[in-house]
Amino acid sequence: IACETMGSSTTICSDKTGTLTTNHMTVVKACICGNIKEVGSQEEVKSLSRQIPDVATKMLLQSIFNNTGGEVVTNQDGKLNILGTPTETALLEFGLSLGGDFQGVRQETKLVKVEPFNSTEKRMGVVIQLPAGGFRAHTKGASEIILAACSKVLDSAGNVVPLDEATAAHLTSTIESFANESLRTLCLAYLDIDNGFSADEHIPSSGYTCIGIVGIKDPVRPGVKESVAICRSAGITVRMVTGDNINTAKAIARECGILTDDGLAIEGPDFRNKSLEEMMDLIPKLQVMARSSPLDKHTLVKHLRTTLNEVVAVTGDGTNDAPI
Repeated sequence: IACETMGSSTTICSDKTGTLTTNHMTVVKACICGNIKEVGSQEEVKSLSRQIPDVATKMLLQSIFNNTGGEVVTNQDGKLNILGTPTETALLEFGLSLGGDFQGVRQETKLVKVEPFNSTEKRMGVVIQLPAGGFRAHTKGASEIILAACSKVLDSAGNVVPLDEATAAHLTSTIESFANESLRTLCLAYLDIDNGFSADEHIPSSGYTCIGIVGIKDPVRPGVKESVAICRSAGITVRMVTGDNINTAKAIARECGILTDDGLAIEGPDFRNKSLEEMMDLIPKLQVMARSSPLDKHTLVKHLRTTLNEVVAVTGDGTNDAPI
């Protein structure tokens, strides 16, 4: 029965990362201290490291190596192995290519609190105790969300300066530019905590200093565009439903042949605030839903099935795909 139902599908809702894309990620662009650089090769990384101040490099490495769910270990042959999710692996590899020492940086401070990444907040954070006894929070995640939590930024000399409108506009434009090149973007930021910190407290959510933005390449899987075309010719609508940035999602959806000129792309927060009548009007034209929560994905599939009488197939490899 399951096979018959799947063969009768009229709609496929697909996750992006690791489903439509390979999930083999590499940091290929970075914006640190206002410097936007290609960093896909070792020579390009060396060029970046020469152009940013030591204080900024040190803060970047402290952020990458402490605020991570990954690990760098030495195998029996004495070679470094990077363990973790593809995103974490890409960031750790970038940190190592900047000349960072994972264990050395970790040993300089004491880890006090970890708040793992979750698909609702779209960020993760840690608090570390500094050698002098103070506390510092590091956060990373969806670029526009982390940037909105920043009130300061590191300038070209590595100094902490207020995040004015012009600089915020430049960083927002950088995020959009990276995303339009099909890159996943992450923003990294830190906050020095003045009044002490207890592990029972929540990590602060605002007042951060922006360290920089990285653009991560995650290539489309071979054969995806052809598969989407076959589905379309069979009368099956393929929709991308992802937690990623809307510009990244749209760029990859176009590359896959999912997003067409008359198709609609929307963000989860906008989708969930629509009335039922508005949802029924937009869902038939909806081809991409970005920055979606697990509940947004569930709501879309529910309406496709119950209200529009579609037979819906869902594909995805993440825990945020489980509700659907």
